[in-house]
Amino acid sequence: MGQRVLRHDWAGTSLGSPDRWPNALRSTVELMLPHGFAMIVLWGPDLIQIYNEAYSDLMRDKHPGGLGQPTRKCWPEVWHINAPIYERVFAGETVTIDDGLYPLARSGEVDDLWLTLTYSPVIDRAGVTAGILVTIVETTARVQVEKRLRASEERFRALVTAGDRTIYRMSADWRIMHQLDSRTLAVTAEPIEDWVGKYIPLKDLDRVNAAIKVAIDAKTLFELEHQVAFADGSVGWVLSRAVPMLDRDGQIVEWFGVADDVTDRHRMQERQAVLVAELQHRTRNLLGVVRSISGQTMRSSETLEQFEAAFNQRLGALSRVQGLLSRSENEPITIGALLRSELDALGGNEMPDRILTQGPEVQLRKGTVQTFALALHELATNARKYGALANGKGRLEVTWCTYTDETGDRLKLKWWEIDLVRSREEQSTVTKPGGYGRELIERALPYSLQARTAYDLMDTELICTIDLPSVGRCEPKD
Repeated sequence: MGQRVLRHDWAGTSLGSPDRWPNALRSTVELMLPHGFAMIVLWGPDLIQIYNEAYSDLMRDKHPGGLGQPTRKCWPEVWHINAPIYERVFAGETVTIDDGLYPLARSGEVDDLWLTLTYSPVIDRAGVTAGILVTIVETTARVQVEKRLRASEERFRALVTAGDRTIYRMSADWRIMHQLDSRTLAVTAEPIEDWVGKYIPLKDLDRVNAAIKVAIDAKTLFELEHQVAFADGSVGWVLSRAVPMLDRDGQIVEWFGVADDVTDRHRMQERQAVLVAELQHRTRNLLGVVRSISGQTMRSSETLEQFEAAFNQRLGALSRVQGLLSRSENEPITIGALLRSELDALGGNEMPDRILTQGPEVQLRKGTVQTFALALHELATNARKYGALANGKGRLEVTWCTYTDETGDRLKLKWWEIDLVRSREEQSTVTKPGGYGRELIERALPYSLQARTAYDLMDTELICTIDLPSVGRCEPKD
């Protein structure tokens, strides 16, 4: 998608050429493209669409034609839903929709999709909302499971057996009398309090007993979702319902009950909650990091041109990190992968005889990667512009090892630039006391990552060491 966005004919849209895009738009696009969640930027009065790979999967045959298209033209079938939301966002509001129904016309048919979306304003330099960033998590599968569960209410009342279900009859005092059908629970003829004590997990006992008492006293429907021990010994969730059968005098004669296994839905809901929480957490963190980078870069730049160049380079480093993080569930992030990503971005792969990287495959903590990567970027940029890789004979050696002390597993990295040919006055942002790179290494890393750092610039050498906690060495793949 990054290449497709670069090749697109933007001159035919109201956005114009990308080299004229405002910083707010470029920054948002660079952060969005490598993200694992479906995301789309809607920019300007026409709400021109720019989206990432995950979002293109939702579009089906509307991709790639939807790139650079006004969103109203691309999605006319949901304009009546989105238009009022866009008005709220342009007024400065962040809007979150949980499990919203969006009938999307794709591949010649209309599909009902349930989505959880966050619409966030993107603020330009003048402090005005210039665009909208939309993040999306599809919840169709979970919502459909819940719809099927609600539909089972009618089947229950007719005592139709379907799926993982236990149906039973009980006497008025809740002594189980006869088991009609059981696929999951162990049901026997015994007092209900004994059965509850055997099969209901301890943390739900009081809640279940209280609900039973209320149902008996009020002669009303008993309905409760709770944990239970199944007949096979596993622990899951059931939705229990029981209906009182009354005689002519209004007294309870017996109960008909059903317990539906809803374990899969509960697990899906828990997974969905984790995904949404992670999305919101990452988005907040990213915005905070971008603000910090912007402020630090502005303070160290003498002209707007210097700010733009440095800011875009640092956003590029941040974007590369997001790409690694989006794949981290399947590909653990290692120090080697992170280092190669930064060096290759600056042309390090074109000078293999002058760069040595050596060390074990060490997995990094997710919370460590972002700040550590920015520090490596500053060191690499310094080496390329002013240090060992700026002349024809300098060399760079980056080595690392692991060890264990009283704080746990740790990773120690040594950055060694050899044969520098420059004066001490030729310093980059990393070498200036108070500069952004120097602050990252000497202040941010120790504060946020419990790192131990040292930075020593000599006449012909530069040695920087970074010692920080790690997850440990990666297991070799088969």
